[in-house]
Amino acid sequence: YFNGASAAGRSIDLSGSLAPGKTFVLANGVADPALLALASQRVEGSWFNGNDAVLLRRRSGEILDSLGQVGFNPGTTWGSGDVQTLDRSLVRKADIRDGDSDPSDAFDPAAQWLGYPRDTFANLGQHGAG
Repeated sequence: YFNGASAAGRSIDLSGSLAPGKTFVLANGVADPALLALASQRVEGSWFNGNDAVLLRRRSGEILDSLGQVGFNPGTTWGSGDVQTLDRSLVRKADIRDGDSDPSDAFDPAAQWLGYPRDTFANLGQHGAG
């Protein structure tokens, strides 16, 4: 959902399945080699620049999680300071057990995410930091 669009501008079919409590790392095929080494799946092309909404759906269409707010353009980023979606690495807080299944609600990344400097891969593939 690019730049506040209400219709998806791109869909990516994920491969495999995701067990409860596990993570799935999707990476651009030309990303840093350290990131690619941790990727569950690689994709080509750009699909996120900080102000785009992203949804995770089951094949049935049920929404499991969302990042951002569909139909709303926040400008350049959601959030501010250390916890924002532009040029930061976000890790979901360890006590968050369910995704945000309402993509139309206001999005504040600080409610469910921790922010780290851009390209921080130390917690990638884990649920929660530490």
